[in-house]
Amino acid sequence: MEATKEKQERERKKLIAEEKHKEWVQRKNEEVKRERKERQRKLKKEIREKEIKEFEEIQLKEKAKEMYKEWLKKKNTEDLQKKKEEKEKEKLREAELQEKKEKSERMFKEWLQNSKNKPRPASAGYAYVNGKLATYPDGNAYPAPAFYNPIPWKPIPAPPPKEEKVSISTQARLFGNDEDKNHESKAVSH
Repeated sequence: MEATKEKQERERKKLIAEEKHKEWVQRKNEEVKRERKERQRKLKKEIREKEIKEFEEIQLKEKAKEMYKEWLKKKNTEDLQKKKEEKEKEKLREAELQEKKEKSERMFKEWLQNSKNKPRPASAGYAYVNGKLATYPDGNAYPAPAFYNPIPWKPIPAPPPKEEKVSISTQARLFGNDEDKNHESKAVSH
């Protein structure tokens, strides 16, 4: 009886152990499945995020290309406009220069016509070539005066200088003493 009890007890423990083992295996399998699902979910999430990021980068690149094309188009139109304005300015400048040139030629012709009728000034001077008078202006001669004063120049009368009286002591100091000169001349003659 005791043997059967022990046997039954062993059997019961064995069954409990098997049940616990089955539960543990089942839990383990569920845990592994959960981990696998979690890994797959994370992997899918990473792939999705990566795809979203790539898509955004592609969109940014396309947007940048589009913006660059718009900028280039705008720049080209500005350059064309600037060139057009410069051509117009150049045409205006050329027209102004042409007008100035025509005006200056017209003024020169008028001056030329008027200068034929004006009296010529007297030549600046004459030169002698081989003893004969030549009628061409001498570059070194002074020009003929345009005006001269008919009243001849007279010097301004200056008053006669005043004689300064110098004291005898000052004269002796400046010119020497007469007695000293006499003594010196006697000494030299001896």
